[in-house]
Amino acid sequence: LADSSNTSQSSLNTILESIFGIQTGFVGKALSKIASLKLKEATDVVNDKHLKPWSDLCKAHNILNTPLTPYIDQELLYNNSLSIDGSAITGTGFQYDHPNITE
Repeated sequence: LADSSNTSQSSLNTILESIFGIQTGFVGKALSKIASLKLKEATDVVNDKHLKPWSDLCKAHNILNTPLTPYIDQELLYNNSLSIDGSAITGTGFQYDHPNITE
């Protein structure tokens, strides 16, 4: 499903920053296109950036085992759209209880 408010990565990041008191960022279409051509290298860079801090955070809070991970496999990104058009579900008459993402 997709929300009906045309949520963008930027608007979602703003909400996440507010809720968790963190800084977020994203890359534009050009860098995304380059990354899609070198998917293995891109996922390696992302995993190298996030796995160590995640491990350190878990250790700092004595979390020894968790089903959550920042690791991403390149197969999860290959041939998958990064945006979703929700018109097919709403075209059936489906209505969201919470159509807009908010804090």
